[in-house]
Amino acid sequence: MKNIYEIWGNLIRSKRKELGYTQEVLAHLASVSNVYISKLERGKVNPSCKVLEKLCGALEMDINCLFFREKIIKVYQKK
Repeated sequence: MKNIYEIWGNLIRSKRKELGYTQEVLAHLASVSNVYISKLERGKVNPSCKVLEKLCGALEMDINCLFFREKIIKVYQKK
């Protein structure tokens, strides 16, 4: 099973693509680097709550879904 960072990364990548954003656009909207977005989407970083809040705002996502593992998995499996 994937760890939480990989699940978050996949969920964020999926939502980013659904909105038609590049990593660069998302990085700009969330005030982080595109390198950080790349690492995040691969589950290679441990994002702070502040960064998750910014990303969710940029992606028009409810931040609460990131903290309920069962909900994350159900949402991700639908993709």
